[in-house]
Amino acid sequence: MEAEEKKVEEKKEEIKQEIKHEHPKKEKGEKTFKAILIVLIIIAVGFLIFVFVKDYVNLKPSEFDYYGLQYTKIREGGIDMYKTSALLFKNGEQFIYNLVIRHDPKELDKIPVDINGSIYKKLYISYDPVTVRCKDAPLSSWRLGDFFGALGVNASGALHNLPEDATEAEKESVKTCADSLDATVVLIREGNESKIYRDAMYKDCIIVDVKDCEVLQSSERLVLAMIDNFFITI
Repeated sequence: MEAEEKKVEEKKEEIKQEIKHEHPKKEKGEKTFKAILIVLIIIAVGFLIFVFVKDYVNLKPSEFDYYGLQYTKIREGGIDMYKTSALLFKNGEQFIYNLVIRHDPKELDKIPVDINGSIYKKLYISYDPVTVRCKDAPLSSWRLGDFFGALGVNASGALHNLPEDATEAEKESVKTCADSLDATVVLIREGNESKIYRDAMYKDCIIVDVKDCEVLQSSERLVLAMIDNFFITI
């Protein structure tokens, strides 16, 4: 009898030892699972925050003031643009002109400008054979035409410095600084540096030197310079 009881006690002790050894393994497994779960939750939450912040930054327009104008940076069709409104004059009266440009006005400010003065009601935007072939030439022409049109200026496209084999139609459209006696001429031409200034002899001829086909940047810079100077027509 005592022998049987002893065996029972030994068996109980063996079971206790087995349970004691299995319990830490179970706890360790549970801790490992919890750690993995926490890591996965952190990764998931971090990803959601990243997506939200990225979309929020892309959708939220940024605003800033520059030279008295408030700009809003927007993105349309994958292109960054800058929108603002300016107070201008037309026929002696003030009006609001809404402007959207492709380039940061702070970057455009690097293009030197010296064009103080007024402009005629008649104006020619004259391109040379190089600048007229720049890919942004159509946008440049539209930007200037829209701005001058808003001022009540009759703006027309023109050419200058044509080659000898130019067509008769092209020759008839030639406008140079010499044509600025009773009209303003904006002469856009290739240059070693992008800069905007008035011709030394013909004060009503505004020369826009363009480097590396920066024709749109130069046109936008011209518009901003005119807004900054509160240009009026005569």
